[in-house]
Amino acid sequence: MALKQTAEARRRRFLKLKKEHGDIEQITKAFNTQKNTVWFDEDGDIKSCSKEPNAKFDKKYKSAQFTDDEIAIFKNANWAMYRVRTDDKVDTVHYIELRPIDEIITKQEDFLSEIEKGTKRGAEVIVSVEDKTFTVELGPKILKAYKGINTDSAVVRGQTTLKFYFTTYKEPSFLEYNFNVSFKKLLEEKKVEVSLPYKMDQSSIYTVKLFDKYVRI
Repeated sequence: MALKQTAEARRRRFLKLKKEHGDIEQITKAFNTQKNTVWFDEDGDIKSCSKEPNAKFDKKYKSAQFTDDEIAIFKNANWAMYRVRTDDKVDTVHYIELRPIDEIITKQEDFLSEIEKGTKRGAEVIVSVEDKTFTVELGPKILKAYKGINTDSAVVRGQTTLKFYFTTYKEPSFLEYNFNVSFKKLLEEKKVEVSLPYKMDQSSIYTVKLFDKYVRI
């Protein structure tokens, strides 16, 4: 019953948009310019995000409107790494920003190590950045060590993901971007590419060190 009601509500919304904007091209344009509602708590922790005009969420949380460009920074990332900050002087103005790196480290209780440039020889994890593409691959030693192991159950020191943090050059306190790469996917594909939001070849790369030797080429 609930699914039928949802479908009917969407149908009515579509008909309303069609009446207001005309053809599909204009409807799409209107949707793309429509703002997103982001709900967050007193600490700025992001709880939910929706582009539905009449979307509702728990009333105990605050909310603010953001454009697609503004939410792009966290939309496909780990929300825990970001927060909504309210302007110091105007409480109706809000910003989405990365949490300070010390908060992230405290939350994860992990130690970050920089991935330095070097040669691939003997490396267990090799990373590179070209234009807006980050590439990570496993060295022969690791692939051999995990040969025959079911990738669904494979872990590294109890972890199932490799974590990467881009920061201002040699300034780990200024986080620019971060993401995780599935260890399972790395074992299966040997090499994984991740699209970056912009050219980041001049940034430093840090990781939670699960292997002994990482190298950036």
